Amino acid sequence: MPRWLYGRYAASILEAAALNGGLTCITGEVTDLSPKAGGFSARLADGREFPGSHAVLATGLHFSRPDAGQAAGKAIAPWDIARMRALPPGAEVAIIGSGLSMVDAVASLAEAGHHGHITVFSRHGRRPEPRRLAPEWPDYLADLPDRITIRALFALVVRECRLAQASGGDWQSPLDLVRAHIGRWWRASDPGEKRRFQRHVRSLWEVHHHRAPPIGYAHVSAAAREGRLHQVASTVQGIREGRGVTIRHRLRGGHAVTASRFDAVILSAGVEYDWRRIGRPLVQNLLERGLVRPGPLSLGIDAAPDGRITDRDGRRSHRLFALGPPLRGLWWESTAIPDIARQAVEIAEIIGSERDAVSDQTKEKVNEPD
Repeated sequence: MPRWLYGRYAASILEAAALNGGLTCITGEVTDLSPKAGGFSARLADGREFPGSHAVLATGLHFSRPDAGQAAGKAIAPWDIARMRALPPGAEVAIIGSGLSMVDAVASLAEAGHHGHITVFSRHGRRPEPRRLAPEWPDYLADLPDRITIRALFALVVRECRLAQASGGDWQSPLDLVRAHIGRWWRASDPGEKRRFQRHVRSLWEVHHHRAPPIGYAHVSAAAREGRLHQVASTVQGIREGRGVTIRHRLRGGHAVTASRFDAVILSAGVEYDWRRIGRPLVQNLLERGLVRPGPLSLGIDAAPDGRITDRDGRRSHRLFALGPPLRGLWWESTAIPDIARQAVEIAEIIGSERDAVSDQTKEKVNEPD
């Protein structure tokens, strides 16, 4: 289904929880999280503070890469159809980033009635594959040891994908089985293997595994087929606003910087996982206080397998947790709904059991004879 539709569904779940009295949603930016007696206090940018016995860092895909942040004030969000409708139908549009948000942006442009040229900038020049309901495939990975080289794993997966195609099946079937095992392989791999995965496999993983909904992919394919969508393997060096938007970029493998002018720019550049490069107050304060430390390969933050955050001195917190993208370095694949939902349930069970234990102890003290 389209991601915006799933977003509406998720919002409806939150609204139902709020109506039932179990959830309070507060709009604002948390700028600091400080330890207090029995828990934490969250401070907002407007000065308000909210105490809690536990805290969970569930920041999601919120922190844009620094090189994309310079366009944040000028760029159109991938889902902002209202701003896209304000553009001339034949406007020259640039999209920075070629992941799933780019697919959303192209679909939003189509819904807004846009029929002009679209240029997509990305470092590798790749775009997501379409998602299909692929048939089941035997789990050929279950018996593999936890420690396996990236080269051996890559060769095995490619072989199975080719076997699926040769037998009239779908290469997505054997590839989808990798997800169930990637976490244990990542945790067992040494830093050298992890770096090789990032350098040689990461971009392939992103486009083949994080696949596009069929409806959105159809819009991208149609624009490319009509010659309206052009993808450039290039690194954006800077963005300047004036009469339109000028993007300075360097082609992959080249040294010269080219300036290209567009009527509008849509920012879909992805997420910054290295928290040391994120300029938001909450992140900077957490690092400065030593409440968190960078995760493996500086991806996200360090934590135990159950989500309890590890501080600067290597101590495991009993009241501070993280889930989702902040745990990228722990599990590698920690951004999709199935991963986040599983982590959320586990953390909720931990917090619930600890609060029940405290409640039982309090009742025992009250009922003790004088």
